[in-house]
Amino acid sequence: MTTELHTDSVQATSDQPQTLYVQVALPIPLHTLFDYRIPEKYKHLTEDTNTLMGVRVEVPFGNRKMTGFVMGVSAEPSYAGGKIRALSNFIDEEAFVPEEVLKLARWCSQYYFFPIGDSIATMIPSVIRQGKSLDRYEHQRWSLTTLGEVTPLEELKGISGIQKTALELLHEHQSMSLTLLQSFKVRSSTLEALAKKKLVEKIEITTQEQTPDIIRSLPPQLTLEQQQVIKDISDTQGRHLLFGVTGSGKTEVYMDLIHKVLEQGKQALVLVPEIGLTPQTMARFHKRFNCHISVLHSQQSETERAQEWLAAAAGHADLVIGTRSAVFTPMPRLGIIIIDEEHDQSYKQQDGMRYSARDIAILPAQWQKCSIVMGSATPSLETLYNVQHKGFLLHTMKQRASGVTMPDLKLVDLRRENCQQGIAHTVLEAMKKTLKQGQQVLVFLNRRGFAPAVICNDCGWTADCPECDAKLTLHRGSHKLKCHHCEYTTGVPFQCPMCQSVHLNPHGKGTERVEETLQNHFKEPVIRVDRDTMTTQTRFNACLDRINTGEPMILLGTQMLSKGHDFLGVHLVVVLDIDNGLFSSDFRAEEKTSQLLAQVGGRAGRGQKRGQVLVQTYQPDHPLFTHWVEHDYHATSRYLLKQRQETGLPPYSYHILLRAEAPNSQNTRDFLLDSRDAFVNALDQHPELSLEDVLILGPVNAAMERKAGVHRYHLLLQGLDRLKLHKLVASVFHILINLPTAKKVRWALEIDPQDF
Repeated sequence: MTTELHTDSVQATSDQPQTLYVQVALPIPLHTLFDYRIPEKYKHLTEDTNTLMGVRVEVPFGNRKMTGFVMGVSAEPSYAGGKIRALSNFIDEEAFVPEEVLKLARWCSQYYFFPIGDSIATMIPSVIRQGKSLDRYEHQRWSLTTLGEVTPLEELKGISGIQKTALELLHEHQSMSLTLLQSFKVRSSTLEALAKKKLVEKIEITTQEQTPDIIRSLPPQLTLEQQQVIKDISDTQGRHLLFGVTGSGKTEVYMDLIHKVLEQGKQALVLVPEIGLTPQTMARFHKRFNCHISVLHSQQSETERAQEWLAAAAGHADLVIGTRSAVFTPMPRLGIIIIDEEHDQSYKQQDGMRYSARDIAILPAQWQKCSIVMGSATPSLETLYNVQHKGFLLHTMKQRASGVTMPDLKLVDLRRENCQQGIAHTVLEAMKKTLKQGQQVLVFLNRRGFAPAVICNDCGWTADCPECDAKLTLHRGSHKLKCHHCEYTTGVPFQCPMCQSVHLNPHGKGTERVEETLQNHFKEPVIRVDRDTMTTQTRFNACLDRINTGEPMILLGTQMLSKGHDFLGVHLVVVLDIDNGLFSSDFRAEEKTSQLLAQVGGRAGRGQKRGQVLVQTYQPDHPLFTHWVEHDYHATSRYLLKQRQETGLPPYSYHILLRAEAPNSQNTRDFLLDSRDAFVNALDQHPELSLEDVLILGPVNAAMERKAGVHRYHLLLQGLDRLKLHKLVASVFHILINLPTAKKVRWALEIDPQDF
């Protein structure tokens, strides 16, 4: 649906009606704007109606008051019938939300078929959209008191190590935000303790008073590859793909490009895929740049997020670093956008407005005429397709910045190996040798828990989740059975519920079980890194600090360890169970598996000595491995793109998925069948569209049909022309909303779905 927005300027002249109307976006799941009359007492605000765009207003809605945003002003209401109610209050007297945010919200609403009010709510911190006074959200920074400035650190008594770190940072940087200090492991409690000692104080600086500082230091000596890439990107404004092997120094390229932008008085936006990468990225950039850095991610308090957002919107944050939602941050002086690990699926929102931050980022770059740089050692096939067909500019870096040769890659054929608890003898010997040499080993297994299934040896009973089509995972440390899909938890039974046998055995292996096996084989510490052990960012940071000491140890973990970390002490990487990704029903499974192999393997040998990667498999002859052992992701991507082209799958076609779920599976199927009929009828009524242009597939059940007590089905639309596909959905959208069967299900349209 294309929502009509009234955005034309309406000048309040004598020959025009005195009554004006605003079109307001409200955070409710309705695909429309709402008309409200501007009361006479606010006539002074209508002299230039352009200034009202983006103003927050309080309006009556039913029997309650709501806060919304002005999206348009008109001399006539867009709705002719009925009495138009007056708005209650202008919260702001001039536009607060920048036009670029409203423009992006309109685009998102139309492209993702998402309510305009909810689109804005997705993009703006909650304390702002709730209508609270913005005067309260001053940008707080910590600074040394006079006592803290004049007292030498060595003369201070009763100061802990982390308190000393905080004082050293403030001596060096004059003042720092709490968010920035937290990236150096300094907590608010540490600062409060120092404040009680009269050594530091919190200073309140409104965003309007912030001034950017100068850049701190020059970069290290860059390789010839890095220098050439920086020159090529700097010389040409556009959409760039930086395709560099792991360890090639992509971050140094980013920082040099940002350096140039900051010198021009512009802002830079850096997106990272995971919250866990934000603190280390923040610290690394802060050591390079002495400028105002803001950080945005979901683990911040709403007050912190509002402060950082306001600093960026006011143009005082020179560099913004954040996860997926930071793409919506308004930046009036935007000079460059960096998307690190652009292939990562974390950039795709999986509920609410199901947007892709990677795709959306192209818009502000285009509107503000700045470059966007997408970096990865394993670019997505969509981005590589865009290089071939959509004018993206490709830049490659094939050598590691350290000069060390890429790791030695080997397959361990499990058909010919003796294994102990799922680990091949060859692998155990390689681990023993590495540890003896004083180096670290990283063992990768993307399955947490002790065992993924518990089975009765006598009758075959399995521990199933009562809410999902999934097995319960055994967590032996807590003596619990847990569902990793809906978080259902129960105790481990002492006997089989079916036959009362006591022969209940765990089958398969997770990180908890492998941890036990490794502890029995090696005296060196085994550090397990998964969602069960790293329950807070503080614990994860402490774990990273221990790893970075370089002491001999075994790191055992899931994907938390595979992304963006530089472990200089890791010499050997072991991948235990990769075969599941080779035979999945997901057509993207091989792409994800090849990316995972390259990313995990890239953790090896990032110091001064060549590393080694061992991958256990029962399928050593699979084509993906043929290219992997040669460090040739280029060949892998060509092989996969050829497959996609032959099968007509994305990126050679486009997908829109209609998802539906309900406690009653028949209700879900009925709605999707009615929806399919609506799409077929629309094709008949639009001669410019045909079944040759659009395939309608389904309804079919989701890969996991029942999850958290609801049944999930979907209908897939596939087309060769994105515009035609969108036109079809737009023509049917209102019909779907009004289907009687729609009232019995929860449904959503997803553009460019990543999971089915």
